Amino acid sequence: MKKIKKLLALTVATITLAATAITANAVIKEWDEKIIEMGAVTNTYYLADNTIHYTDLLGDFDKNFIIFSGVDKKLMEGNIVLSVDFSNLNATSARDRYDISDELFEKIPEYMDGLYLMDANGNYITEGKYPLTVNYNAPKAYINVMVDTNWRVFNNFDLTEGCYEAFSYPGGRDYFRLHFQIKDILVLPSYKIILKEATNSSNPLTITGDFGQNIAGTYTKNGREYDNTTGYMHFRIPTEYRGKTFYAYVNGMKVGKITLATAVSDRAALVNY
Repeated sequence: MKKIKKLLALTVATITLAATAITANAVIKEWDEKIIEMGAVTNTYYLADNTIHYTDLLGDFDKNFIIFSGVDKKLMEGNIVLSVDFSNLNATSARDRYDISDELFEKIPEYMDGLYLMDANGNYITEGKYPLTVNYNAPKAYINVMVDTNWRVFNNFDLTEGCYEAFSYPGGRDYFRLHFQIKDILVLPSYKIILKEATNSSNPLTITGDFGQNIAGTYTKNGREYDNTTGYMHFRIPTEYRGKTFYAYVNGMKVGKITLATAVSDRAALVNY
């Protein structure tokens, strides 16, 4: 739990840092955070051993840190790790209880994208191995979190913007924010972007990002709405690497290339693969 508290402290610090880079006229929503402890994750299908009602979660842009007591080492693609119940507890009939209203259905992504599924050591339960996605194919009024495949999820991963939040920060580092988009699927924070210096050196600089925000939503194409995940990660990069080029990896998949700017007002040059 000590590591979880440190992660929460880091989140507050990044919020404060981001605020310094935005004009006074901008409105910043400072999200709330909640810690919920649950039992061990097992390699189940259909429904998870751990379930929770959506009213016990913070919604909107808030963060729910779900801390599991243990994680089955056999966890693999297709397993269900958490089931969220969106039923109406005040309904007078079984039919009404499991009938999700249109209004609540539209809010499901607001509850699901704020789920941070972690183990007791503060690590994402499938970190570096598999992504976690929102799966609507569940019984009754449940929505599942499923262990997914890297290729299916990150095949549509795009870097959308890279900008500095703070320049020449104490300690000889620049704070860099990298925005991304994952089309056609709702993905939970369960992965990390890693930047690796594009160099022939035998010891390239490798930097792991910290989640800033992960937002599930939709995008419209040809008059039809599709699932979409957007967000950003923070990187602390030594100042001497301004203007340098890095490759971006997600769970071992190379997804793009970034060339850092040399001035705080400029954007990074991005190439997607």
